[in-house]
Amino acid sequence: MNIVLITQQFPYGVGEQFLETELPLLAQNAKRVEIIPYSGIPGTKRIVPKNVYVHTDVESHIQEKIQALPSSLPLTGMERWTRDFCALTHAIADTIEECILLQDTDVLYSYWLTESAYAAVLLKKKYPHLHAISRGHGYDVFSERQNSDHRPYQKETIEGLDAVYAVCKAGASYMKKKYPSVQENVTDRYLGVTNQDFQKGSSDGIVRIVSCATLKPLKRIHRIAEALQYVSRPVQWVHIGDGPEMDRIRTIADILPSHIQCTFLGACTNSAVHAYYQSHPVDAFINCSETEALPVSIMEAMSYGIPCIGTDVGGVSEIIHQENGWLLHKDFHTDDLVETIERIDLSNEEKRKSAQQTQRNLCNAEKNYSNFVSEMYI
Repeated sequence: MNIVLITQQFPYGVGEQFLETELPLLAQNAKRVEIIPYSGIPGTKRIVPKNVYVHTDVESHIQEKIQALPSSLPLTGMERWTRDFCALTHAIADTIEECILLQDTDVLYSYWLTESAYAAVLLKKKYPHLHAISRGHGYDVFSERQNSDHRPYQKETIEGLDAVYAVCKAGASYMKKKYPSVQENVTDRYLGVTNQDFQKGSSDGIVRIVSCATLKPLKRIHRIAEALQYVSRPVQWVHIGDGPEMDRIRTIADILPSHIQCTFLGACTNSAVHAYYQSHPVDAFINCSETEALPVSIMEAMSYGIPCIGTDVGGVSEIIHQENGWLLHKDFHTDDLVETIERIDLSNEEKRKSAQQTQRNLCNAEKNYSNFVSEMYI
């Protein structure tokens, strides 16, 4: 089986790190995998299996094609979004057709339900033997995250693909309800993480919490800093990730009481995140996002037996419950988070075991990705 995988940047940069776990299983079950990273090539190239070929300089080819398109009158709002969507879609499709011998390709796999997925639809029309599929995550599924009633050509994309795999049940349900006529094309398939050894929590009375996210408004990491102003017990908070909200959050952290310690590690590789969990006790992982699909960061924490605090958005409630963590209302009050941190029981090993068992049952990479690959081309 020959597979073409369309990504935004992977294996370059540090994003789309979920593919670091999925790709080896994908390659193991394929004769050849070719990766098209269509949106720039920043940073170092991550290691890929021997039968994986990464096309380079794709972004420059795509930009050349977009610039060669006829110009039009200035547009605003949805008109501009739709025009740009179509331009990028056709540029991706044309570039793939030029770079890859599609007659010998079996599967076109778009990692995002965006322009790259619609490009797969266009190519399938020209090469009907192709099995065209896409993942559906968060912003690419829930149009409200773009402050719009719909994403350009989302229905046509779902309709033209052989299958859309939402990464959570909430995402699949959303698409089926929004587009009843194409709901047979939509199903849910969880991402997964590698099983890890169980890690014990703190034993010195200090509560150690970790958050891991890009520092942008919808992640609401500032809410953690605000809540810590009112927590009475000793806490060490470590945040992994960087972004435009860093200065705002550091300003709040600077005025926290002396029994609250904060450490900002900045952007880290996925291997560095795992190294931290393997060498430091962590008593709770916190995700305060306003919107989500099903965060892999929560799965990773659970794989070590770390209970998680999360907001009830997207598919978060599919893996966080009272036995393995704490679920907050989407529009939680600061007092709710303060109370949750105050009642973390450092001696409750059962909650830690439940967290790890949840990952084993629902988010086991080897099981989930092996099953995904087995049904990829039937």
